[in-house]
Amino acid sequence: NHANADALSRMPLIGTAPLEDAVESFNASVVNVSSKLYDIIRAGYLQDDYFAPIHELLQSGSKSGHHQQFHLDDGLIFKDTTDLESRQLCIPKYKQLREHILHDHHDAMISGHQGIEKTLNAIGRTYYWPRMTQNVRDYVRSCEKCQQNKASNQKPMGYLRPNPVPPERWH
Repeated sequence: NHANADALSRMPLIGTAPLEDAVESFNASVVNVSSKLYDIIRAGYLQDDYFAPIHELLQSGSKSGHHQQFHLDDGLIFKDTTDLESRQLCIPKYKQLREHILHDHHDAMISGHQGIEKTLNAIGRTYYWPRMTQNVRDYVRSCEKCQQNKASNQKPMGYLRPNPVPPERWH
């Protein structure tokens, strides 16, 4: 069902025991890697303070208030986008997983260290989590390469004007 390759299945996450198990090697099939990552996401919903109640409501079949924008599909929570033609996969509060997505959409060679807005737009087309805007902002601002290569937005300093030599020093 969810066999398409996506950002979660392209690169293994380093230093995360459950995710290292999910991504056995680069040679693993995309279907196998994706299904294990989706299993981790499903389990993450139950431990997430924001998504656990939504997941429970959706499983019970009731939708109320702001939860109408969420849908459950194969145990995964999706959020409808404003254009209603696409939807975002909801990512539970799992630091390594979110950092992996941030890295994939900002640091990866194909991403090209775009700024906050472009990185946020790229992630927002596919994924959703609470405070995502703030997470992207913090991540991009902490990017060492971006800070080194960032163009200055200050006016040029201008020419130096030496101070006049005091008369007592003329001798």
